Amino acid sequence: AHSLTSLEKVGMTRSAPVEEQEAHYQRMCVITSAYTCAWYCKQHGSIKRPFVITHGTGLLEELKEAGITDYFANVDEEGQPKAEFAEPVSAANIQHIIKQAPNVDAIIIGWAVSLSVLTIAVAENYIRWNEEACAESDGTT
Repeated sequence: AHSLTSLEKVGMTRSAPVEEQEAHYQRMCVITSAYTCAWYCKQHGSIKRPFVITHGTGLLEELKEAGITDYFANVDEEGQPKAEFAEPVSAANIQHIIKQAPNVDAIIIGWAVSLSVLTIAVAENYIRWNEEACAESDGTT
């Protein structure tokens, strides 16, 4: 743990709880891939509804902190895998999942311990449909 004196140097006061002070100091000194991803999405500006492939809640928490809350993930808010992603791959199962979030504008892949074939198929379909939509808007189809 860092001393209060070192925490005061980075702007924390003695009035804040020690845990809050240490968390603030740690966030200032540690840059994670989840933080970098959320920062990039926020800076990019057009990424508002990503499909997030992850395990746990770290990446989701960073996205929320960056103001990106309309994400769709393969895990629930507690970081547990969603049951629908454990189903077998079929056109019906892919469509069922995509209907839950048809307006995905990016795919974010984090650390995914329980990556399923259906999760990959859903991501692939989001990419394919986005490419088709872009081609139609460009007049190349």
